[in-house]
Amino acid sequence: MPIQFQAEVGLKSFKEKYPVMRHLEATKETNFYVAGDVWKQFEKGYRLGLNVRYDNYAYAYEMADDRTALEFNPYYFLQNDDWKVRLGAHVDVVGIVYRDNKVYVSPDVKAEYVFSDSYVLFAKAGGGRQLSSLYELAEIAPYSYERYVLPTYMKLDAALGLKASPANGWWFLLSGGYQIRENDVCLALGGLGYPYWYTYNVYGDTKVFYGTVELKHDYKDLFDFSLKGTYYNWKWENTAWAGGDLTDTALSLKPELEVNAEFGFKPMEGLRVNIGYEYVKRCNDEVGDPISNLHAGADYALLKNVSIFAKVNNLLNKEYVRHDAYPAQKLNFLGGVSLQF
Repeated sequence: MPIQFQAEVGLKSFKEKYPVMRHLEATKETNFYVAGDVWKQFEKGYRLGLNVRYDNYAYAYEMADDRTALEFNPYYFLQNDDWKVRLGAHVDVVGIVYRDNKVYVSPDVKAEYVFSDSYVLFAKAGGGRQLSSLYELAEIAPYSYERYVLPTYMKLDAALGLKASPANGWWFLLSGGYQIRENDVCLALGGLGYPYWYTYNVYGDTKVFYGTVELKHDYKDLFDFSLKGTYYNWKWENTAWAGGDLTDTALSLKPELEVNAEFGFKPMEGLRVNIGYEYVKRCNDEVGDPISNLHAGADYALLKNVSIFAKVNNLLNKEYVRHDAYPAQKLNFLGGVSLQF
């Protein structure tokens, strides 16, 4: 057909079981949304299209304002043997009752160039909004007591890098990027100190440079390993918030260095055993020791679509906190059965 489209209509409902503060009532959030993509495909391998999404959030709680959001994403897409290019823009309108509407514009540009068959240079400049819905905030910090905050907008998410497979079974990635967020919702620390922390939301403008190195290898389906490291350099723009300087507090749970390593092998048909290590250093040492999680696991295929798995976390029995500032479990075990239909 000359014009093609896809569309989706949905309803999401999220309700707190207990209020975040005792003198308040638990609230319910209902999200009605409509999303669609309309495009025309041309014979020369390019496409012109338009993504549209509408969200309405309603709250069964008088202290929470209902909000709406409308996003337009016009784009041009081209793909051939050497190039994959997308040129577009995000245009977001966020409306909140009793507050002025605001229009945000950010780029939606991606490009990949393939050379020497297995080397890919890529660049992107993106953006977009996060509505800071009750559901999203509960995923970030389920015990934080402030729930109703303004949306976060990614004004720029730019990256440049190289990914390649120089030899059979080997793959690596080198990339660097820069992000600018307006009204970034950050978790600040309160309380008496480790392990008696609680978190609350603060919001301001942030900027971050980051660099990532990743290496993977898979040898004849016998064993594999991966190593990934990312370094971040954060800057908090709003140094005065609620009458004080919260630069260190607002960034205290942001990562400064993340390292993940894993080694897996298959001693027999259907069985894979792995051991891995996760390390995360935050911007502020006040939060406690870095995350240091040595873990191991295994999964075994009993039948074609049935497998069992087991995983042991925190083998070193370390004391540290996750992103929500609550103490992680000591050595712990998880096992189960996976069914695929």
